[in-house]
Amino acid sequence: MKSTVRSLFYLAALGLALSCLGLPACSKGPFSPEAKSQAAELDRYLNVLRSVLVTDDTFEWNTLSSALIVRALPYTPTVAQEAEYRFQDDPSFSSEVSDWRFLPRGVAGPPVIVLMGIFAPDLKEKDITKLGRFRPRLLAADGRVIKPVEVKRFGRDSVFIRDHFPVFNRWEEVYLVKFAPTGTTWPSGPLDFQLQWPGGAQNLILSGK
Repeated sequence: MKSTVRSLFYLAALGLALSCLGLPACSKGPFSPEAKSQAAELDRYLNVLRSVLVTDDTFEWNTLSSALIVRALPYTPTVAQEAEYRFQDDPSFSSEVSDWRFLPRGVAGPPVIVLMGIFAPDLKEKDITKLGRFRPRLLAADGRVIKPVEVKRFGRDSVFIRDHFPVFNRWEEVYLVKFAPTGTTWPSGPLDFQLQWPGGAQNLILSGK
């Protein structure tokens, strides 16, 4: 009796699935062409972000656990183009990113923007923005050390970061680091991004594309 009921259930489910073929009402589910297209677009966007995301770890020698994990995502012209196209109808994105272009008066050229994620067990909220315990820098090819003109904290599990730059995880403290331009255009070559911290410094070579 149970096997008969089960067979009837499967036949009914199969009939329902077949009856949906070609009907407008069945084009809204997770396997619809629209949903597949959206998933493909998201994958393409994530691949662009991952192609320029750089990660570096420092380990505790005693425990071999991560003492500090730094991840940096440069907001390059390619990333900007992809993000701004994807979120062109999102007012929260447009409002936030429009502020990224502002620089101190008298400074011309596009700023160098880096989204930086940090995981450290003892990281405090003001360690970067106020106390300067962790200090992000750009190292120019001519040996100059370029300090940021602005550091903005998004914090852990930021809604803005989660929705628009989902390559960062919920345990990372995420910051916007803005540097004055190193030239009249975004640098075409790799950028030497450094984070100084109490135990030393970590250098991450960022894409210029």
